[in-house]
Amino acid sequence: MDRSHLTQHVRESLEGFFCNGGREFWRIYAETPRAAVAAFKAKPDVFGALDTLYANWPKSRKREHGRISALLDLLLETESARGGENAARPE
Repeated sequence: MDRSHLTQHVRESLEGFFCNGGREFWRIYAETPRAAVAAFKAKPDVFGALDTLYANWPKSRKREHGRISALLDLLLETESARGGENAARPE
């Protein structure tokens, strides 16, 4: 999966996960990618209210949170390989 496709996939996943479309996550990610990913993994609701589906259905939330966390790890790995943490920016 190339970087642009991966970034788009992560963006779409976060748009569905958060009511605000993940804007707060991307704002923090642009400044400190690893910290943003760590915060998402620990407590994703720090970035805003979760979509109703995930707020009301813990099993769905856990599954989607795990899937997005894995995608974010892959994105960080891809970005690190391409030039360090400063290169880890959404498109």
